[in-house]
Amino acid sequence: MRLHEYHTKTLFARSGIPVLSGELAGTPGEARAAAERFRMPVVVNAQVLADERVFRVAQTPLFVEQIAAEMLTTQIAGYRVHQLLIEPMIDVTREFALVIEFDQSRGRVEIAASTLTSKRTCSELLDPFIGVQAYKSRYLASGIDLPSELWSDFVAITQKLFQCYVDYDATRASILPLALTRAGNLIALGGKLDIDDSALFRQAEIAALRDVLAENDLPSRQVAENVRLSRLPGDIACIANGAGLAMMTADSLANAQRALSPGAVIEITGEPSVERLQAALQSLPSNTRGVIINLFCDRFSASDAAKSLMGLLVLDSLSVPLVVRLAGQDAERAHEWLSAQPATLYSVTSLAHAVELLSHSLSDETSWQS
Repeated sequence: MRLHEYHTKTLFARSGIPVLSGELAGTPGEARAAAERFRMPVVVNAQVLADERVFRVAQTPLFVEQIAAEMLTTQIAGYRVHQLLIEPMIDVTREFALVIEFDQSRGRVEIAASTLTSKRTCSELLDPFIGVQAYKSRYLASGIDLPSELWSDFVAITQKLFQCYVDYDATRASILPLALTRAGNLIALGGKLDIDDSALFRQAEIAALRDVLAENDLPSRQVAENVRLSRLPGDIACIANGAGLAMMTADSLANAQRALSPGAVIEITGEPSVERLQAALQSLPSNTRGVIINLFCDRFSASDAAKSLMGLLVLDSLSVPLVVRLAGQDAERAHEWLSAQPATLYSVTSLAHAVELLSHSLSDETSWQS
């Protein structure tokens, strides 16, 4: 789960990291009203869950309103802009990036600092039980040529950022940019916190900040308990129990003789219950032209999975071809039972047959719809 910048900066401020205070706006009128409460010029900062940070400087409240009207009708890296953060503009001399995240290749937490102009980067591994030691922060400060009189401030910011990383169960905590003002202060102008989804049960306050509307644009997201959606550019959905099986299904589509373009790739963990299958289907993008459900039944019976599928079709009718492949425990009987049902699905025993059948179905969509 990723937090918006304005949520992140609120948590930063609570932890003692210096930030600018701004106002949130959802309409051009609200943006203009917020700007009038600040000294001009101001910065109009688009609030999206993308990594990219997009903002514009406005010299008058009227210009703020015009910029807001334009931004609120655009997309940034595929994400729609629903809210804007209006902040006073400050005089910045240099900008840096500061990131704390888990390094999977080393199995350790890493902190990295870099300059945004020269792209000079230096990093240090951290012991999560110790945190950011002062000498490591000073090494980073030296590596990015930060004036020595600011090292103590930089040490404090790195240690407070690590505290945010730990306290909020983040997988990644970043300040971008960390600005050095002409007055000689370090301020977090922007930032992101990515929260571990599996830790949200103990982060009730953070979970309440989840922006479901914005997450609909995420290329990868948790849509329900034990259901995860990853979005590819295509229009054929793959639903499978397990990430490996889901990606194998997508690869089979892309590598077929009549290549089909995989779109939504949905992983279900655990038993594919009616509720999980329903959540998977309800998260499909509107451009979906066909669906393959590929389930391997090892710790549960394929007959149970087939009954879940039939229960699902009672709740949700599909207007696109649905091909089901069940393998594993009791798969043959489940296939026979599904094939005998008057349901709007195809039941097959192999993935290759599933891809071929879906391809033929899409070539004659009229007969399917009828």
